[in-house]
Amino acid sequence: MGTDIARKLKEAGTTHWAQQNTGATNLSNFTALPGGWYCHAPVYCAGIFLELTLSVFYRKSMEFTSGVGWTRWMDNEFGQIERYPAIKPAGWSACCIKN
Repeated sequence: MGTDIARKLKEAGTTHWAQQNTGATNLSNFTALPGGWYCHAPVYCAGIFLELTLSVFYRKSMEFTSGVGWTRWMDNEFGQIERYPAIKPAGWSACCIKN
């Protein structure tokens, strides 16, 4: 996606985001807030939330492959949105948008 999209979506400042919230302007009035993610991996980090003030992940309903879905990600250090495949059992933020 465009390199400045996340800048327009993220809440500006550091009230909810970690100290460094690069480029956040919230020009869109979307006010993306950090929510981190829930780890389910039994050996690595099962049952804990990670990156609560550092990032936000939004799950898309479209599958990449069976058991893997597309996820959009923003964090406190970069002004862009990234997309990558992530396994379904992990916990991600939900975003409801009114038409």
